[in-house]
Amino acid sequence: MNQKKGFWSFLGASKAEEEGTVGAVTKSEEVVHDDVTTNTKDLGENQKKSAGKRRSDIDMDLPVTEEICCFCVASLENILQAAGFSGCVRLKEFSEHFIALDIFDAGADNGRLIGKQGNTVLALQILLRQFVLRKFRVSCKISVDVDGYKARQKTQFRSDVMSSAQKVLDGEPEVSLDPMNAPDRRAVHVMFEHHDQLTTESVGEGDQRYVVIKAR
Repeated sequence: MNQKKGFWSFLGASKAEEEGTVGAVTKSEEVVHDDVTTNTKDLGENQKKSAGKRRSDIDMDLPVTEEICCFCVASLENILQAAGFSGCVRLKEFSEHFIALDIFDAGADNGRLIGKQGNTVLALQILLRQFVLRKFRVSCKISVDVDGYKARQKTQFRSDVMSSAQKVLDGEPEVSLDPMNAPDRRAVHVMFEHHDQLTTESVGEGDQRYVVIKAR
């Protein structure tokens, strides 16, 4: 029987590097604007030109096709197998610029597939998006879920945020939420964007950045 190695071991990260890899992957998700994560800051002129050419090759208007969906399902299945995870992959839905995949029947591996604060799922999404960019030169958003985790997490997340907001409505000057990733912070800001009594602000740096809910 093959020993299970886990996702970060599959990527070649040592235990000491694991947290740094998670942080780097999460940060790349926060700063990417055109689905190309090449950092040109430290590149030479020729490399910069090459990176710019690769970006110009990507057609932002090309739609997702069934071929791309099948490629994503097969690629994710291969990643799971190579990393020693249980589970199957199915296509939940797709549209012109969006693909939703679901990992199911993973059993005890569910937690490891989700990762701390959903970071493993986030890394899988980034990997698949880059695979699609390189093979098809198509830009699209890819969502990976694990046995309904995202729906449960979204419900719990909203409940926790509203509970904190109620404390401010009840008289506390402000409440600080736990550190969270950029998509979750944006979700909180959107929740109170038009609230007549509450406002929000992001505070902190890196993976310790969090949202403060306070009275207007």
